Amino acid sequence: MKNQFENWHPLAQFVYFVLIFGISVFVMHPVITGITFVSAITLGVIIDRKKFFKMLFCLYIPAIIIGIIINPLFSHEGVSILWYFPDGNPLTLESIIYGIMSGIMIGSIFTLFFSFNKIMTSDRIMYLTGCIFPHISLIIAMVLRFIPEFKYHLSEVLNAQKCIGKGINEKNVFNKIKNACAVMQIMATWAFESSVEKSDSMRARGYGLYGRSRYVPFKITKRDIILITAMIITGSIVIYSLCVGNIYVWYYPYFKINESGGYVYIVYFLYAVMSMLPVFDILMEEAVWKSLQSKI
Repeated sequence: MKNQFENWHPLAQFVYFVLIFGISVFVMHPVITGITFVSAITLGVIIDRKKFFKMLFCLYIPAIIIGIIINPLFSHEGVSILWYFPDGNPLTLESIIYGIMSGIMIGSIFTLFFSFNKIMTSDRIMYLTGCIFPHISLIIAMVLRFIPEFKYHLSEVLNAQKCIGKGINEKNVFNKIKNACAVMQIMATWAFESSVEKSDSMRARGYGLYGRSRYVPFKITKRDIILITAMIITGSIVIYSLCVGNIYVWYYPYFKINESGGYVYIVYFLYAVMSMLPVFDILMEEAVWKSLQSKI
């Protein structure tokens, strides 16, 4: 069974990712970044647990650790000195906090990209861009399809070259370079021919012509309109609060977070609800599904 987030209209999914990406990339507020990180991890676990944990331990966590370590080593700003390196540069509390937040932000972006790649498939991207930019949409679809085709065709060429004694694993360096160049020539020729054939095929079908009808596999519903409206309103409130300075953070020369009243907690709550909206929807759908199964 598909998760409920995959059943959203592509426009609603796109609005969600644009808002979360935009806020998490340009804002490194501890609370906002922490909410993004938690929601991104939760969504990745729900969408594809096995692949997500594999990527988490192989790529995401090392990237976070590197981001945390690098900043204190190269940035020595801040007034709270904890220790001095052998070269005389200070290790400051502010640089450590900034490094931790930058590492978490990098991890949040990586985890969001994992969910984005799982949800925003090529047909959804082509649907969103096809009406306004049909030629760009065609290029995007061709690129997304070209990568797996290229890998498959490359494995076939390598196996064929190996069978005739012209593999790229030769001990002789000159033969290895010669065989690799031959493989590159074959793949380049195939790539050009394949792209020309696909372009001619789409042109013959009238793709991009004015007034051409097209099949639309996605239908927007009232529920999608409500979701889009709610996300835009919530995201606008958060962005406005960040722009006018109601929510702020200073890392240098000393660490200081906003000291406003209850309005700040309302903004935190709204952003948490918006970022966790797909998770809530998926969990609610699963709860309804299990409840119906129990009644059979």
